[in-house]
Amino acid sequence: GLTAVSGVGYVAASYTVSRWLTRAARGRAEPTPASLGLRWERLETRADDGLRLRGWLVEPARPRGTIALFHGLRCN
Repeated sequence: GLTAVSGVGYVAASYTVSRWLTRAARGRAEPTPASLGLRWERLETRADDGLRLRGWLVEPARPRGTIALFHGLRCN
């Protein structure tokens, strides 16, 4: 019985934490690259499924490659 109760408690706690970590929390991302002394501009595009992706375009003084980083954690 104790095993079943602790297993149910674990599942309930895991579900609650995962929902909290992935809930939408709209807001402005701070700090911007300008706070690090970098030149930047806003960038926006749409994915094939219509999802709007927004971010920053930062070009260093001596670029050596391109990185596109997108994440969906808490919609920000």
